[in-house]
Amino acid sequence: MNDPQHIFQPATILHINAIGAPGEQTFFLQGGGEDNLVTLLIEKVQIQMIAVGAVRIIDEIEADQTEDEKSRGDYDEAEMEWLLPVDPLFRVGEIALGYDKEKDLLLLQVAEGRVDEERQQVMFWVAREKMRGLAHWALELASRGRSDAPPAVK
Repeated sequence: MNDPQHIFQPATILHINAIGAPGEQTFFLQGGGEDNLVTLLIEKVQIQMIAVGAVRIIDEIEADQTEDEKSRGDYDEAEMEWLLPVDPLFRVGEIALGYDKEKDLLLLQVAEGRVDEERQQVMFWVAREKMRGLAHWALELASRGRSDAPPAVK
């Protein structure tokens, strides 16, 4: 049996990307380190939830900081490209976000939807700057797809 838990502390790589045409896209979360990388299937709404939740947590952490101290959340779209192989470990069913104040790292924890002894889960511990950048990219990526708004009435 494989180890059902994968912990990356810190994760030096954390990507979200999609393949396929708008409305038919498959989204992936990929992260870990150069020598140990996992790829997971994830839904568009889940990447949006991660993005919104991460930004809220980071904003709360940085509420009393000056603008120079706050994470900017810049991302390079080219850095969000896949690292091969893209072989998903599992489909994300549960997501949790957290923060370790002592280490100043955010936690993105994802797990399979099933609940049993062999349920897989992955924990990515990342710096605020990396998580804010991922959040900004995730919202940008989600906005490029099919609009979820109802069609305009003429």
